[in-house]
Amino acid sequence: AMVEVVENGTGVRAVPILQGTGWRMGGKTGTADVRRGHVPDGWFAGLMFGPDGRARYSVVVYLQNGGQGGRSAAPLAAMMTRWFAQQEAAQTRADSAATDSVAAARGRGG
Repeated sequence: AMVEVVENGTGVRAVPILQGTGWRMGGKTGTADVRRGHVPDGWFAGLMFGPDGRARYSVVVYLQNGGQGGRSAAPLAAMMTRWFAQQEAAQTRADSAATDSVAAARGRGG
């Protein structure tokens, strides 16, 4: 149900930001009316799912005077998810390069 909120519900503005990462996000959006005549606070709370479908990180974004949560906080949470995806991809590439270097050294008798 939480993934549905992001992919087809109030958090749908996060979807374009996540495209191409292989990651998904699920959560709930919310809006807190603070005072009449003021921009409401917006929030998103949820989970970041890696390419294997497992929950990797939790995320909470609360934006004072940020407007509706689906319009402001959910896209920011998606940007954070995209950053984590990029960091994990970079680490995987670095680990792979290190493994390749060790294998090459062993092949040369190192």
